[in-house]
Amino acid sequence: ISLPMLKTASRKTKEAVFLRASIDRIPIANDTIDHYVSSLVIHIFRDKAKVISEISRILRKGGNVRVAVATTDSIKGRIFSRLLAVHAIRTSDYISLFKAHGIEILRTNDFGTFKAFYGLLSY
Repeated sequence: ISLPMLKTASRKTKEAVFLRASIDRIPIANDTIDHYVSSLVIHIFRDKAKVISEISRILRKGGNVRVAVATTDSIKGRIFSRLLAVHAIRTSDYISLFKAHGIEILRTNDFGTFKAFYGLLSY
C-alpha cells in the first residue's frame, strides 16, 4: 500500500489505525486489536502459518478477521497462482491454518479466483 493511500485513509477516519508493515512481522503488541482486514496479500507468502500466527497474536479474543486471498480451488485460481508465482492454496487448507491458530471461520464468499474469509479469534 502506498504512503499517500495510508495518509488518505487515516484522514478519513479516526476510528482506525492504518499501518505499513510486513504481514509476517506486524509491529503491534499481543492481544491489541479488535478487527483485522487483509485483501489479496496472504497468498503471496510461502509461510502462511507464520502470517496467520501473527494475525492471531495481535487480535483480542473475539476479534474479527476479514481476509481475501487467491485460492487454487478452481482452474482459474491454479492458473493465476502459477502465472504470477504466488503461493495460493485450497480453501480447506486456509481454513485448517486459521483453525490451528484459534481463528474460527464463520463464513466464506467466492469471488471467482478469490475467496473472502470471515472469522473470529476463539481463544
